[in-house]
Amino acid sequence: MFFTFAALFFAAAVLVSCQKEDSIGFEDAAILKVAGENCVACLTASSLTHDNTAQTVALTPSGNQMQATFSHTTTELKVVISRTTGNFTTLTGTIKHNGVTILTINDNPGARTTATYTVALPGSAKKCDDILLDLTAINGVGATNAGSASYKLRSLCTQTSIDVDPGLEVCVDDEVTVTGSVLASGAAVAGGSLTIWEKIGETWVNSTENPLIYEAEAGSRTFKAVYDGSSSNWYNSSESAPVDVVAVSCDCDESFGYVDNGDGTYTFTFVPDADYTGASLVFTFPQGALDGNPLPGWTYNGQTMQTTMDLEACETYEWTVSLSCKDLNNPQNKWTDFKVNNESLKEKYELSNIKCD
Repeated sequence: MFFTFAALFFAAAVLVSCQKEDSIGFEDAAILKVAGENCVACLTASSLTHDNTAQTVALTPSGNQMQATFSHTTTELKVVISRTTGNFTTLTGTIKHNGVTILTINDNPGARTTATYTVALPGSAKKCDDILLDLTAINGVGATNAGSASYKLRSLCTQTSIDVDPGLEVCVDDEVTVTGSVLASGAAVAGGSLTIWEKIGETWVNSTENPLIYEAEAGSRTFKAVYDGSSSNWYNSSESAPVDVVAVSCDCDESFGYVDNGDGTYTFTFVPDADYTGASLVFTFPQGALDGNPLPGWTYNGQTMQTTMDLEACETYEWTVSLSCKDLNNPQNKWTDFKVNNESLKEKYELSNIKCD
């Protein structure tokens, strides 16, 4: 009864530890949502290792003051037998997997408090299989009766993530690739199935694909990657946090203009409707109205400031300059033109010169 209660308490504790809250951040998309199984407990989410966290079980009957600590990978079982008080000199018995002996113990090394045994698991071994340590003789200081301990091979936590290329915000008509991946302690998972699911209304629908590739239409689509480990030998199921992929129109109209900031400065704004590579940009500020050199990277050429730069469609480019007037008899212009690849945007958009008051 004690062992049964302890085992149930341990299983409940680690099943809870394998759950994490959902996160909608794309960078944190690799989130565990483990579906634990009743017969075993998976690894704690914090360790995520093939080397299971050890589970210690008291040998029965309890009067022998012995305990066994079990841990395993997918291929190997490790059992550490120890005495809580005193020591022992002889251990005789077996370790069985599903009733079949996989290790015979006949050990007489002299007085000690622990003994460690490592044995390969059969290729057919899987989660929930029974392990029985049966010691027919324990001789040493203290009780000398036999004892046994049982254990179930534990399933392994998995970590499922989702990736979207080219990203979570895409242009209409872009090709979008949604890919799921699953690992256990950074290693590939053998067995089970991994698919991309999409939320349609309030229902999650399995696309049965991974990766899922589609051509983006305006609007938002919600996806998650789901790993089903029920058909695997070792691995618990898990899923990524959901991600929203938003498709927007990336077309825009070209625009150019300026505003008077009221403090002697003016801000010019240009939005190109296409990408430019090595575009030639030229501002004209006549009568030396430009104060100082307010455009880093630009160079003077007569009454103009010029530069060459790459421009990205629909991006907003702003330049703020300080303009002043000299004490002259004739009316002055502070600004008269802005050209892109020798095309006057001042004329194109029928803008007025900036004049002195």
